[in-house]
Amino acid sequence: MFVHRVRRIGLWVIIGVGCSVSGSRGLAAAPGQRPVVVYAEDFEQGVPPKWKGAMELSAGLPAGSKRAVAAVPGENLVSADAWVNGYFKIEKELYVNYWVRMDNPQWYQFFIFCKAPGPAAKDMSLYEAKPPVPKSSGAGWRLVSLPMSAFRGTMGPNKGKAPQPGQVCWRYFWGFQKRELGFAVDRFWVTRGGPVGDTPPPVKDVRQSVAAAPAPTWAFDPERDRFSPEALLDLRSLNEGLAGEHGWIRKDRAGDFMRGDGKPIRFWAVNTGVGREKPFRPRPRWGKHEPDLDHFARWLAKRGVNMVRCHAHLNPDLKKHPTAPITSVNKAECEWIWRTVAAMKRQGIYTTVSPYWANSMQSDDKLWGTDWGGRHHGLLFFDKTLQAAYKQWLKVLFTTPAPELGGRTLAEEPALAIFQIQNEDSLLFWTVNNLKGGPRRRLGRRFAAWVRRKYGSFEKAYAAWNNQRLEGDRPGQGILDFVNIWHMTRDARAKKQPDTPRCHDQVEFWTETMRAFNREIAEYIRNTLHCNVLINPGNWKTADTVLLNDAERYSYTAGDVLAVNRYFGGMHEGRARGWAVVKGDRYRSDSVLTSKPLGFPLNLKQAAGYPMLVTEGSWVFPSEFAAEGPFLVAAYGALTGFDGYYWFAAGTDEWTPPRSANGYMPSMAKWICLTPDMAGLFPAAALAYRRGYIRTGAPVVVEYRPLTDLWRLRTPRISEESGFDPNRDIANDAGGGPGRPSIDPFAFFVGPVRTVFAPGRTQVADLAKYIRSVPNGRHVRSITGEIELNTGEGWCTVNAPKVQGVVAHFRKRRRFELADVSVECGNSFGSVMAISLDDKPLSTSRRVLVQVGMPCRPTGWRTRPGAGKGVKVILDYGRAPWRIVQPDVQLRIANPALTRARVLDPNGMPTRSVSLKPVDPGGERLGLTFPRDALYVILDAGLPAPK
Repeated sequence: MFVHRVRRIGLWVIIGVGCSVSGSRGLAAAPGQRPVVVYAEDFEQGVPPKWKGAMELSAGLPAGSKRAVAAVPGENLVSADAWVNGYFKIEKELYVNYWVRMDNPQWYQFFIFCKAPGPAAKDMSLYEAKPPVPKSSGAGWRLVSLPMSAFRGTMGPNKGKAPQPGQVCWRYFWGFQKRELGFAVDRFWVTRGGPVGDTPPPVKDVRQSVAAAPAPTWAFDPERDRFSPEALLDLRSLNEGLAGEHGWIRKDRAGDFMRGDGKPIRFWAVNTGVGREKPFRPRPRWGKHEPDLDHFARWLAKRGVNMVRCHAHLNPDLKKHPTAPITSVNKAECEWIWRTVAAMKRQGIYTTVSPYWANSMQSDDKLWGTDWGGRHHGLLFFDKTLQAAYKQWLKVLFTTPAPELGGRTLAEEPALAIFQIQNEDSLLFWTVNNLKGGPRRRLGRRFAAWVRRKYGSFEKAYAAWNNQRLEGDRPGQGILDFVNIWHMTRDARAKKQPDTPRCHDQVEFWTETMRAFNREIAEYIRNTLHCNVLINPGNWKTADTVLLNDAERYSYTAGDVLAVNRYFGGMHEGRARGWAVVKGDRYRSDSVLTSKPLGFPLNLKQAAGYPMLVTEGSWVFPSEFAAEGPFLVAAYGALTGFDGYYWFAAGTDEWTPPRSANGYMPSMAKWICLTPDMAGLFPAAALAYRRGYIRTGAPVVVEYRPLTDLWRLRTPRISEESGFDPNRDIANDAGGGPGRPSIDPFAFFVGPVRTVFAPGRTQVADLAKYIRSVPNGRHVRSITGEIELNTGEGWCTVNAPKVQGVVAHFRKRRRFELADVSVECGNSFGSVMAISLDDKPLSTSRRVLVQVGMPCRPTGWRTRPGAGKGVKVILDYGRAPWRIVQPDVQLRIANPALTRARVLDPNGMPTRSVSLKPVDPGGERLGLTFPRDALYVILDAGLPAPK
């Protein structure tokens, strides 16, 4: 008899090929019968090889079970193929049995593919059964047992009949028609002579402990900020009186920003949509009052912000103006930009303008005489019609005297710090494959001309390419087609499809095409529009981070500034995952400190001599660990000499409450940053970052990359990880394969990593001095000695003279001793930062801010464990206000000059005093129990705060 992978069934040990069962209920075999197990799979080793639509489940399992499998949302759960001999042979009196749990109990189907044994596909048929689904099945694990006679053929020669004896089952699967049922299977087995099973034992489920002891919280519902002069925390003085009052922002030879007077400057920035909508339209699930742009500017400056970004769309709005010609600029967007620049300028805040995004571009081929077919990715780099229109839009934006700017033009306004040619588009990303028809032929004609210049003739080019020809090549018409970009990825190499000389020329052509366009627009703005703004060509990534990112960044060097959009968070699955959080969504919260350190957004290669920005970034909701974001961005941004981080995004003129994603749909907004666990932690983080309280280290890696290495797709010595955007990425991110960089990527946490696009000898510090392995992770000390990261225990500390603190998962370590500050925390996660407010060391400062960040959730937020490690299912997305976990923090500081501790509200106003007492005989160290309902405490020497 055939038995495959029999290990254990339920709580019984299988000996030989059968077993006796007693004490079973309901579906158990009748007394005297001896059902025989003919096949079993218990998933104790995780997902079996080559299964599809399956992910490992290790929580919420029946007692005695270590692992189960769960269906990937929207996919069927499918076994691997056992094509020749099958998993089991069809016989009389067969039963299929499995233990199942569903988060969302609904009907589903179970299928088996059967055929004659052997390699041939003789008599292949698909059989289906529809198992019963009692409503109670969502409460826990239940046994399903189906007789083979319940199956009926739906495809093949046995359509309408039961499976035929003698056939073998070579594949089985559970089908859900793309529905997300939260379906999980703990064990699956096939028996002859009757079912074998029992009611599953009680579940050891993490949800029980989570629900039993929820962390206490406090309601975050602050009054509107009145900007009282009595506020003890107001960072407006960090900014200039007027942005640009000393002239245009420039860059120095090292690639850092400086003001017009030569003083260095870094940017703590926010993406904004405030004041965009004119006239304002109230929405039923949002506030009824129009946001106040001037109030917003003052609110940002108070919290340490000195840059905003307007991501605009200057192309014609064909929904509002369906007959607009292609050269007609979106005037409403221009006016919003002008209003924003003016309002922010008055608070010393600079503006970055991003005027175009192919994703939101609208076009009408019939009206405009174009042939784009609604596909716009990549067109701006080569399509003359679009380029001419784009320049016309810029001309209106830059040269129109604007009442909002006091009659000046934007080209004359030094409060405009950076101009970004376009947002998120590239010829080195997957969307280049979508070029079709006329646009593809036009780019192919340019490629052909480029090839002819390089090789002299097509014949010589084909010879250099080992005669690699494409069906779309039309050399007689002067057109060459393009190899799919997948062939330029590590995934292709892993699948034995290496890149070719033709691929190398294609990468060079694409990159140089982008760089030439970037240079053309930079010169147009400088020489034709007469504006001295710094130019950032783009902020995107590529189809393969390792092999193509350096080429992408090189294409930006035609401008002044480099950038990337890079978010952090975790898995989020749901019907509106690109823009909203709704009931039933599944999510997992990753953390830089533990599960995903190399995904930290500032782990970036910076091109020597160029400032580097993250122009969109956030710890994306519903991440539970956003409180690590401001701490880590400030610490490692300062360490690596990073030049600006733009939080995404602001749509309200103060704190963003938990609210609908679009003002209409019952949902929770996803792309937000003005929350208590992010914007609430701006003050200390922005101050430390902008004032240079954390030292910038010497470069630990300087990698020289000749351009020929970029074109030939040679693996760099070090590479960052790719970010992920649910609105732009596809499942095949080409993230794996051969060609692993040789330098430890944890070098990004040691100090600056630089790239030089020229021949030379790569320089690498002795990283072994700073990086070591620890249980379950790595311990990394910065080259300056001021920052330490331990991913095994899940913490990061900053230990500089003027700022000290820790962000941690405190379960493994509760107490941290720093130079002048010690922190003890009873929470499971949070951040604590103490920073000098008078520019003196903490040991002698007379004004110190203690800032504590904890996780926050909307009121009424409820989840339960889902399928997969750390996965949760949203049962209720909640409502306003935010509720913040109460901090359980004890802090000691070695500064006897401090005599008073005052609690501040979210607007920096003092509300009460708390005890600050000596904790050692000499009175050198003072102890503070941080209040349970606050973000900030000011420690001072009892003197009035400076006005």
